[in-house]
Amino acid sequence: PWKTQRVLNALQKMYSTHRGGLPGNDDVGQMSAWLVWTMLGLYPLDPCGAAYEIGRPFLPRAQVMLRGGRELLIEARHFSAANLYVHRVEWNGKPLTQTSIAHDLILEGGTLVFTMGEEARDFTKSGATRLGVHRPPATTEAAASREFDSSSTEGSSIRVAGTLESLSTQADASSGPLVWVCLPAWLAVWVVWRCLIRTR
Repeated sequence: PWKTQRVLNALQKMYSTHRGGLPGNDDVGQMSAWLVWTMLGLYPLDPCGAAYEIGRPFLPRAQVMLRGGRELLIEARHFSAANLYVHRVEWNGKPLTQTSIAHDLILEGGTLVFTMGEEARDFTKSGATRLGVHRPPATTEAAASREFDSSSTEGSSIRVAGTLESLSTQADASSGPLVWVCLPAWLAVWVVWRCLIRTR
């Protein structure tokens, strides 16, 4: 799980508020969608699987409105530039011992809490119960971590407009996280704007 710090390097190198601050071609909003998922600390790595891989959040707090009036609340405790590593992850108060969380659990709504720290740790070794689908991610050599400047996001929160239901109209809860295919570019751009510009 600590190897997810590679995304920190990618985020810092490829995304900014300057001209050309969005990498590559953003047709259908895929590069923006990657940024939104990464900022939340989740990612639908396998579009055919019914789970989201857990990374590390880049915001101290995020709220995603789900269908039926439910909501997903993501909190990062001890969020700071020095605390780069995930020490513990809890779903509705229960510690997670795998690096993924089931799509069905997310749709039910709840609270996902990350506890951050300075040392690299494997939060899956905490001896807690497993929740949902477990699909271990492929790993590669960890890149050297870079310092994250959280001055523009520290102490802020973000409320994502729209509902998961409206973003996944072609899929039901059993068909997996197809949301990343349907995520509108305008939503991703709005989230990036709120995150990087308005919080300054």
